[in-house]
Amino acid sequence: MSEPGLKVLLVDAAGQSARELSDEILPRQAPTAELVRASSASDGISLLSNEAFHAMLLHVAADRTGLDVLEVAREITPHVPVIVLTDYAGLVVSDEAMRHGAAACLCPESVGPLGLLYAVRFAVERNRRKRLERVLDASRLEMRIARSIQERLLPWVPPMIPGASVAGASTPAETVSGDYYDYLTLPDGRFALAVGDASGHGLGPALLMAEVRACLRSSAMHMHDPAEILNATNELLAETMPDNRFVTLLLMCFDEVMA
Repeated sequence: MSEPGLKVLLVDAAGQSARELSDEILPRQAPTAELVRASSASDGISLLSNEAFHAMLLHVAADRTGLDVLEVAREITPHVPVIVLTDYAGLVVSDEAMRHGAAACLCPESVGPLGLLYAVRFAVERNRRKRLERVLDASRLEMRIARSIQERLLPWVPPMIPGASVAGASTPAETVSGDYYDYLTLPDGRFALAVGDASGHGLGPALLMAEVRACLRSSAMHMHDPAEILNATNELLAETMPDNRFVTLLLMCFDEVMA
């Protein structure tokens, strides 16, 4: 546990002194770590509620005294791993401690100072990985939702234009993209085809392209000249477009298709 800034809370909920144990483990084996000793179980809960810790060492007696502290700790700070310490006679509480959410249940006399130190380091690292996995899972879900929404913004059915065959598809390199195409019907009855690309990759350009679509469709509802439609769209986008972003947009109209 040589990582700088590591902070561990020691709570002796069994009513016995754990000072010798803590003096042996952290200051000598991990001098860069900070150990905070709680004077009582209630003091430990208060410290856990008001300060940030990477892990908690909880001394539980063989008669299960201290398991209630474990329950409270898991409720108020489920992200902080709790390692239960007990003596040989207290190993019978191991299964119960694990069921209550302990990261590990160890007998210090059996594993020794280094074994306990490694257990703390492992619990902290495993907890960090689990938190990262939850963040990644949430991010993946959000991106899947974003892709589903973006796919619905693209036209599903091409227009029927006499004398012409029209088809379109978009396959983003990532989950979402700034690519865009659309079919529009102008007020004078002509069909128009729009193809666009927002600078960059990922969610930002995808959001920008959704705004382009809204502005372009709004302008095309009241104008029939492609130049006017693009100028109106550009003016709408310029109000909110970031300085480091741009969109390349092509708008074509079918005046007449010869058989």
